[in-house]
Amino acid sequence: MEKQIVYPFVFDTLADWVAGYAIANINNPVFQKQPKRYCVQIW
Repeated sequence: MEKQIVYPFVFDTLADWVAGYAIANINNPVFQKQPKRYCVQIW
């Protein structure tokens, strides 16, 4: 399976911890149905 890259969007209306929490969970293979399929890349 090909690795999918996730690009997060951060808006000024979000709390400061939301992006960090989401990125940490997306990068954690435990929370992925197929481990290491998704990778967060900050542009």
